Amino acid sequence: MADVYAAVYAILVADATVTGLIGTRCYPVDVPESGDYPAIRLQLVSAQRPSAMGVDTGDVLARVQMDSMAKTVAAATALRSAARAVVQRFRGTAGGVVIQDIMVENELDLPYVDQAVLHVCVLDLMIAYKEA
Repeated sequence: MADVYAAVYAILVADATVTGLIGTRCYPVDVPESGDYPAIRLQLVSAQRPSAMGVDTGDVLARVQMDSMAKTVAAATALRSAARAVVQRFRGTAGGVVIQDIMVENELDLPYVDQAVLHVCVLDLMIAYKEA
């Protein structure tokens, strides 16, 4: 599922507001232990590949959780807002992937992560794309 990660990464780091907040700190699945914050973590929740009369269409509908992680609530919320503005209804090619549409399905705040002193604000994305 590296394709969808590459696409979302490319969309985010192409935006000056987002890169002003995180630079290139956008990671699939795991944030490095020595990672700086704020940062974004991407996690694939599901990927549906519909078939049509026994033929694979190449269409994928992926649910991706995007976690905006920061040391303060204000910073995590600002990062989520900036990321939402960039990805909501994105259509085009990013990271070599043809994105048909990105829809923000939900957003929420996770409880304070005490050990790391992190706040996490989540975007739940549905990403429709063509599989290569």
